[in-house]
Amino acid sequence: MTKAIPNFTAIADPQLTGLANLCAMSLYYELGGLGPDPASSSSSSSSSAVAGAAKNQPLLPHGNQSANAYRTVPSSRPSFPVQLKRDLIAEQRQMFAAVAANTGIANPADGVALQHFMKAMDKLMCPGCLEHREPELMERDHLDAWAFVKQRLDTFLDFLNEPGNEAFADKLIAHSGLNGVFVKEKGEFKITGSGLARAYSAHFNMWLLCRLCNGGSGKSAEDIKSWFDNNDFFKGFTDSLGLHGLSIERGLLLKGLFGASTNPLLLLGGDSIPLRASAPVSLRVKALEWVCSQKKLLIQALQSIHGFSSRLSGDARAASKIKNTEKRKRAQEAQQKLVGTMGEVYTAATKSGSFAQEVTAANLGRKHSTAKKKAIVYNGAFKVIENALSTEDKDDLIAILGPGRIDRLSKESWSRLARDIETCVEESEGAGEDKVTLKSRLQDLLEGFVAKMDEKAEDLGSDDSVSVSSDSASSSDGDNDQHVSSFMTPQ
Repeated sequence: MTKAIPNFTAIADPQLTGLANLCAMSLYYELGGLGPDPASSSSSSSSSAVAGAAKNQPLLPHGNQSANAYRTVPSSRPSFPVQLKRDLIAEQRQMFAAVAANTGIANPADGVALQHFMKAMDKLMCPGCLEHREPELMERDHLDAWAFVKQRLDTFLDFLNEPGNEAFADKLIAHSGLNGVFVKEKGEFKITGSGLARAYSAHFNMWLLCRLCNGGSGKSAEDIKSWFDNNDFFKGFTDSLGLHGLSIERGLLLKGLFGASTNPLLLLGGDSIPLRASAPVSLRVKALEWVCSQKKLLIQALQSIHGFSSRLSGDARAASKIKNTEKRKRAQEAQQKLVGTMGEVYTAATKSGSFAQEVTAANLGRKHSTAKKKAIVYNGAFKVIENALSTEDKDDLIAILGPGRIDRLSKESWSRLARDIETCVEESEGAGEDKVTLKSRLQDLLEGFVAKMDEKAEDLGSDDSVSVSSDSASSSDGDNDQHVSSFMTPQ
C-alpha cells in the first residue's frame, strides 16, 4: 500500500503542482462541484496546467456568502441556499411517488373527500420512518453530520498551515476550481464564508428527514453508516454497496460514497485519505433508490393506507351532516369500524413489507373480515413460499397477483390457490428441483391463475369477489371466513 504523504517539505515541482491539482479537484467535488469543464480536462496534459477548471456556478446565491475568513471554523452555521430544500422536496416526492403509483388508489368522486385526498398526496414520505409528513415538518439533514465536517475542516486548515506546506497550499488555493473558498491573510491560510457555505450545503451530502427522525433522539450527529445499519428500513443497505464496488468512506472534508482508488494518499489527523479527484456517488440518491426498491411493497401499502385515511376525513364530515339520528349513528359506527381495521392493517404493514400488496385501499373499504382474510392468506399460502424460497422471491411472486385481484378473490379461490401452491412446492421438493426451478413453477402457476381470474372477471362484468376454478366461476361477498382450510390458518 502507498505510504500517505504527511507533509510537502521534501516534494518539489512538477510533482508538487500535480498533487495540488489532485487535492484541489478532490475538494472541488466534495464542495458541491458538478463536474469539470470537459474542454479544460482534455486540453492540456501538462502537470502544471490547471486541471478541470470549474465551469459551473456554486449552488449558493451571493447573499448567502459571508465575506469573513476563518482560521478555525466558527460554531455558528452558515445558511442554506433557499432553492436547495425545494430541489430536495421535488426529488424526494418524485422518487416515492413513482413507487406508490401502482397502489390501486383511485381519486374519490366526493368533492370533500377529494379535497382531503389531494391534500394528503401533497405530503412527503420520510425515508427514516416511511411516515407521511407535511413539507414544513421535513428538515434538511446532513448525511455526514456537520459536527464531523466542521472537525475535518479544522484539521485541513491546520494541515495547510503546517511548516513546509506553504508552497503546496499556495498552489491549492489558486486553483480555479476553488475560487473564493480559501484565502491567505498575513501568512495564514483561512476558509472564507463562501467556502464554509459550500461545505455546509454540498448537494450530495443533503437529504430530508422528518423532525422526529432528525431530532436529538434520532439521527442528529450519529455516524451515517451506523445510522443506516441501525435503521429498520435500511438494514442491508451498506452491505449492498459493496456489490457495486462502493463504500462509505471519508474524503478530505466529507464522508461520501466512493469506489476504490489508487491515487496518492494524504495524511490528515492520523487518517490516510486518497486524493481521488473525482465526484462521490450521491449517497442520498443511492439510499433513496435502495429503500424505494427494497421496501417497495411496504411503501405502496403505507401510501394506500394514507390515501384512504384522507378520504375518511372527508367522509366523517359528510356523516356529521346527516339529519336522521339513526342514519348518522350507523354511519359513524361504520367509520369507527373502518378506522379500527386501518389500524390493524397499518400495524401488519409496518411489520412486513411482503404483506403490503394485500392491504390496499380497496381492501380497507370492505368489512373487517376482509382484513382478517388477508392476514390468514399471508400467514398460510405465502408463508409456504417464503419458507421454500426467500422473502425476496415471495415478494416477486405476490406482485404477480396485484392488489386489485387480491381484493376480488373469494374465500373458495384463496383456499384453492393455497392448496395449489402447497402441492407445487411438495412436488418440486420431491423431485429434488433447485429453488430457481421451483420459483419458475410457482410463477407459471400464479400467472395462469391471474389469466383465468381476469377472464372470469371480464365475463362477470362486476366488482364482486370472483371464484376461480378450472371449470366454473361464481361470485360472493367474500366475507365468510368460517370454512377457511386449516392450511391457511396462521402459525
